[in-house]
Amino acid sequence: MYGKRSFFEHRKDWVTVWVGELDSSGLDAYLDEPGGAGDDEPFSLFADDLGGWYDHDFIWAEAVDEPVSCRRLCELNEVDSPELVDEIERRCAGAVRSLLVLWNARVRDETEHAFAEGQLRCLGSWEHVAPLSDPDY
Repeated sequence: MYGKRSFFEHRKDWVTVWVGELDSSGLDAYLDEPGGAGDDEPFSLFADDLGGWYDHDFIWAEAVDEPVSCRRLCELNEVDSPELVDEIERRCAGAVRSLLVLWNARVRDETEHAFAEGQLRCLGSWEHVAPLSDPDY
């Protein structure tokens, strides 16, 4: 059972973005899905922080060991939408180590919420045509 209220809702053509201080191994561990979770249980640390299920096929993630600009993380992740890169850069202050993008998801509540024990911060959600889609959304 998820112990937290769901932070987001599934919404087609919305994007939610986080940046932070997790390095490559930290981000891998945060997104790791070891298996064995029931249908109503978090299957990753990220799912636990979100308070609900997400489609791991709709995740873009990138991390480096030394801080870089958000624009550089987008380049490394091959984010090809100039509008998306510009919006991420506008919302991101300073150098970071990690970028996490969840497609087809919209934040329900803009209040501060700790992710990865405070090592990731949500930049918010906004409408953006998703390069990944599912007819069930």
